[in-house]
Amino acid sequence: MTNKKDVLLLFGGESTEHDVSIASARNVFAAIDTTNYDVYLCFIDRTGQFWHVTEVVDHVPEGAQELLPHLGKAGFVTREGKTVDVDVLLPILHGRNGEDGALQALAQLLHIPIVGCDMASSSLSMNKLATKRVVDDCAIPIVPYQVHHVSDDVPAFDGITKDLGNVLFVKPVNAGSSIGVSRVTNQHEWEAAVSLAH
Repeated sequence: MTNKKDVLLLFGGESTEHDVSIASARNVFAAIDTTNYDVYLCFIDRTGQFWHVTEVVDHVPEGAQELLPHLGKAGFVTREGKTVDVDVLLPILHGRNGEDGALQALAQLLHIPIVGCDMASSSLSMNKLATKRVVDDCAIPIVPYQVHHVSDDVPAFDGITKDLGNVLFVKPVNAGSSIGVSRVTNQHEWEAAVSLAH
């Protein structure tokens, strides 16, 4: 008799980190102890559709069945009516709709435990500005920073360096895996970095 847990490993996703997620999922799937866990795979395509697949893929394979959330029922169902009930969700997702609280909220509605933080913690932690404000409010030291909004004029590099130093790191407020991150040392790099981050 076995007490194996059913795990749904989710990967892919809508974010700019889609390909990073697939690479991570390959490593995680290869490392999971299948003597203790039965692992089901869910590929999330770039449009956000969930697909039941049998291996870690980078596209929707022919014959794959779409997975639909079965809210309140601790599982998913295919359009053909097959149920996929699992004990836990294992998100190997990066960025938007994976780490930002959206999937964690879905897990809560599904009544399925999810590996990692809850919805509120995930949402807060994904936003660099919100995180800095909370950390600063707790009197934990942080490096100086400034926020630039897409609707603002881009200030001169020399003006920014007076407050932040001669080497800057520009990054989007809501992204990970170093997507959109630039090291900046002059006006030309500064303008390109701000454009890339937005």
